[in-house]
Amino acid sequence: MLGDFFLLVLTFFIAIVIVQYLKIIDSEKPMEIRADAYFRTSEYILDQHKHSKLRGVIEDSIFSEIQKYFDAGRLQRIQIEGHTDNVPPTRQLNQVRVWSTNRELSLFRANTVCSIIEEIATERLSPDRLAEFKAKLFPGGYGEFLPKGPNDTEKNRAKNRRIEIRMVIK
Repeated sequence: MLGDFFLLVLTFFIAIVIVQYLKIIDSEKPMEIRADAYFRTSEYILDQHKHSKLRGVIEDSIFSEIQKYFDAGRLQRIQIEGHTDNVPPTRQLNQVRVWSTNRELSLFRANTVCSIIEEIATERLSPDRLAEFKAKLFPGGYGEFLPKGPNDTEKNRAKNRRIEIRMVIK
């Protein structure tokens, strides 16, 4: 009985030490990109102009913040989260495929942003740290399931069409 109690107390203290060592802090405010400013309706591929424009925004206002935590060894993960409104995707002219769900479309958009972050990292980071950085990128698609507000007006739907970049740091 005393041995079980000792083991329980020891396990508790080990858990406290591990939690303190691995304290994860999620960024309080995600860095947000308005998807409809770059992506056309029901599309995830950017034309050259929009690609350059989005890359500039990420380079100027987002990547330096990410790199600061990465260089300090505090960056655990970068979540690139795609979101849409609740309007089902429709086929556009010259579109190869129709996305069957908004979740799928939001994931493809998150992957596009992820690729741009990888491009910037390839230019800014040393080759020996690039794989470590890329391993921390996690694109995901939420579709219409985590709206910022109701989808009752075009203005509100526009707020829901976004890409959020969240850093998980220690």
